[in-house]
Amino acid sequence: MMRGMLDVASVTSTVCDLFGIPRPADCVSPPFSEVAAFAARRTVTKALMFAADAIGAHLVRSYAEAFEPVSRHAPTSVEAYAVMPSVTPVCFASMFTGAPPDTHGIRKSERPTLTCDTLFDALSRAGRRVAIVAVENSSIDLIFRSRRIDYFTETYDEEVIERTLNLVAADQHDFILAYQQEYDDKMHATVPRSPEALCAMANHVRNFDRVARRCIRVRSRHAHRSVDGAWDARQQHGGRPRGASLLGRSLPGLTRNLHFLRHTLRACSFSKGRVLPM
Repeated sequence: MMRGMLDVASVTSTVCDLFGIPRPADCVSPPFSEVAAFAARRTVTKALMFAADAIGAHLVRSYAEAFEPVSRHAPTSVEAYAVMPSVTPVCFASMFTGAPPDTHGIRKSERPTLTCDTLFDALSRAGRRVAIVAVENSSIDLIFRSRRIDYFTETYDEEVIERTLNLVAADQHDFILAYQQEYDDKMHATVPRSPEALCAMANHVRNFDRVARRCIRVRSRHAHRSVDGAWDARQQHGGRPRGASLLGRSLPGLTRNLHFLRHTLRACSFSKGRVLPM
């Protein structure tokens, strides 16, 4: 591991610090220093995290031009190692608890409902309304159930994006997690840089750009309703929405979970949709 590089479990403490709320009970990972100064100056009020499974720093380095839409919206990036074993449910469990696998309990490719404290619990306790929008039966859809948050289960990535766009337009949530699965599916069905997998990668970038543009449009419609600020992954603060991207990668070099966490500097509004029971 490169000296000083944190792993993806630091997402939870970073987001909590940005929102100015207490961290989950088992959170032990420190926040990313790249955004710590911003957290000290300004409290985030709204955030959207875009979680594209299995995309990581190796792809961003190899196909920098393809990721230009992400860099444009979110110019500050943060690289972070995946926890081990670097499989989806283990990584996401650590990412949203701030705890290692031995603590949160998922140590292999399995998808039980987590019983430990999570980022979503911390946000809910602090009075923030949270939505998870995920592909049906994905890790994100299953392991964070039974919490006082809104769950939107969709057929596949495009439906996830349409739901997310509607939620952004309605402004009823303070934190939205939107999960994308196609690259992970295509990579496992072929190889990580097959034409099919790279097409899926491009679809994730396109979908992020769609969501980011919707956030900007909604923000401009409500420009008279100022808020303290917010953050997203792959950018930070500035005159227009910025944030910081988290490029997750495993020790052997296979990257996991590229996250674009989107922030707005003005209040937006998101629309109701079908909320599944907890």
